Amino acid sequence: MTAWPAMRVSPMARMIFPASVVVWAVAVNQHAEATKKASNVRVKLARGCLWIMTLPLCGCTGACCWSPMRELPIIESEACLQAVLFFLFGFSPAFSPHHNTEQTLRPFFFLLLCCGLAGLASAAEADDSDYRNALKLLSEGSYEEAKKAIEAVIASQPEHAGALLDLAILQCGMGLVDEAKASFEQIEVRFDPPLAIRDLIRKIRAGECRREESRAGSRLQIRLGRGYDSNANQGARDPYFMLAVDGGVIPLMLAPEFRPRSDSFTQFGLEAAYTRPGSGTLLHTYFNARKNDRISDYDQATGVIGVEEPWRIGNWESRWGGNLGATWLGGALYQKQVNAYVQVLPPWPGLPAGWRISALGDWSRLWHPTLYRFDANLLRAQALLTFQGRDTQFLGGLGVARDDGESGRAGGDRRGWTANLIVRQRLGERLLGEFSWSRQSWRGEAAYLPGLFDERREQRATLWRVGASYAVTPRQSVLLEYRFLDNQENISLFAYRSRQIMLNWQYDFDL
Repeated sequence: MTAWPAMRVSPMARMIFPASVVVWAVAVNQHAEATKKASNVRVKLARGCLWIMTLPLCGCTGACCWSPMRELPIIESEACLQAVLFFLFGFSPAFSPHHNTEQTLRPFFFLLLCCGLAGLASAAEADDSDYRNALKLLSEGSYEEAKKAIEAVIASQPEHAGALLDLAILQCGMGLVDEAKASFEQIEVRFDPPLAIRDLIRKIRAGECRREESRAGSRLQIRLGRGYDSNANQGARDPYFMLAVDGGVIPLMLAPEFRPRSDSFTQFGLEAAYTRPGSGTLLHTYFNARKNDRISDYDQATGVIGVEEPWRIGNWESRWGGNLGATWLGGALYQKQVNAYVQVLPPWPGLPAGWRISALGDWSRLWHPTLYRFDANLLRAQALLTFQGRDTQFLGGLGVARDDGESGRAGGDRRGWTANLIVRQRLGERLLGEFSWSRQSWRGEAAYLPGLFDERREQRATLWRVGASYAVTPRQSVLLEYRFLDNQENISLFAYRSRQIMLNWQYDFDL
C-alpha cells in the first residue's frame, strides 16, 4: 500500500522527530513555570526548545530557515518555510510570563497543520504545469475540461493522490455518483489516507455528493408541499384611493374583494433536465401549480420548456438559450411568453479562484389573451458576479431593463433597473441555507390614464427570501421557505404586500 502521499523523509529526521515531541513537552513545562516565576532564563529556554522542535518538521539542520540547500528535508515546501518563519517570529511573544498557556499552544497545532498541508501539496512535482492548468480550469467553472485534464494527470502520474482526490470530488459535484464512489474506493485501496480525508469520504458517502447537482445525464425532481399566503389575491394595501374627475378629486373605497385576503394553499412542482454528454447541451422543463383552499380565482399554474447550449472560443465562454412558457390564473390562460438569452463569460486572470464575472442579455415577448393592450417586449442587460466554493455559492447582479408595450397601453413604455443577490451556504452535513434579495424598479413614460390617473406610474418591487433544505436521505429533502414581497407604487391601487411561508418535500430521480 502506498503512503498518503509519498513524501521524502531523511533517516535523521525519523530519529529527531520523536525527540522533538519530548522537547516540545519540555518547552510547554518551562513556559508554565515561567508564567509563575517570571524567570527570563526559563523563558529563553522555552523559546529555544520551540526552535529545536520545529527543525525536524522542515529540515533537521535548520537549512529550510536560512539556507537554500535544504539537504535533509522532511517536507520540501516553501509553504512550510513560511509557516515556520511566521510562527517563530510572529508568535515569539507567546512565551512571555504573562501569556496564557492555552493561547500559546494554538499556534503550534496550526503550525503542524500548515506543514502537513504543505506535505500534501509537495506530492506533485514542482513543475506540474498540467495539474496547475487542471486546477485553473476547475476554478473557472470549466468542469468538463477540468475533468479531462485531471484524468490526463492521473494517467501520467498514477501515484498522484491529490489529483485522484480532486477527480473524486469533481465527479461528485457533477453528479457522477457511481464514478465518484469508485474513485474514493480507489483512494482507500491504493493509498493510506489520513483521518481528515477518511472523514471527508465518509461525509460524501452520507449524502454530501448530491445527485441534484448533476451536470450530465437526466434527472427529475418532484416537490409537494403546503403553504400560507397573507395576501393571496394581491389586494391593495390601502383601501382608499383618489380619483381625478372634472378637475377635482373624489375619495373612494375599494370593494372587499380587492383588499388583501389570506389563504392556505397546496403546491406541486416538477422539474426535469437532460444534459447531452460531450456537448453539454441542456434540455429542461418546469411546471409548478398552486391551489388555494378558498380563493380559487387566484389558483396559479406555470409551465416552461427550454434549451441551453454552451460554447467556447479560446478562453471566452458563453451560454445561449431560449424558453417557451405559459401561465394560468383561475383556470384560464393568463400569459404566454417566448424568451431568448445569451451569457458571456470573459477571462479575468486577476480574479481569485472561484469568482467569475459575466454579462447577461435577454429578450422576452409577452402576450396576455384576457387583458386589453397589455402585450409587450422586454429587454434586459445585466452584469453578474458569481462565486462557487465548496460550501458557499454567491450571485450578485445589476442591470437595466426596458418594457416596450403595444400602442395604447396604459402608461406607455417603461424604463427601469434590476438588482439581485443570492447566497447559498452549507450549514451542516445535510443542511443547506439560502438567502436572496431582488429589486425591480419601473417608471412609465406617460400618464397612466389621463383624466383619471394623471401621474406616471412608478413601481418598486422588492422580494426577500430565506430558506433551508435538509437532506433526509441522498434523494429526499425537506425544504422550509419564507418570502416577503413589498410592491410599492405611487398609484395606491397597485401597491400591496405579501408574506408567504412554505414547507415542501422534495424527491430526486436519476433517469
